[in-house]
Amino acid sequence: MALVVISIDRDKLPSHTNEQFEEWVMFYVNQRGGISNQNPLADVDLEAMVREISK
Repeated sequence: MALVVISIDRDKLPSHTNEQFEEWVMFYVNQRGGISNQNPLADVDLEAMVREISK
C-alpha cells in the first residue's frame, strides 16, 4: 500500500466541525459514498496538486 499525504488549509474553508471535515475528506478520497447536505463543506471541491516526494 502506498502512503498518500494530504495537506489542507482548514482556515480557508467555511466554518465546520471536526466531524464534518472528516466526512468531507473521506468522501473525496472515496471512502464514503456520499456526504450530508447539511455539511457546510458539501459544495466545496477538493483541489489536487500532485508532487513527487523523494525518499
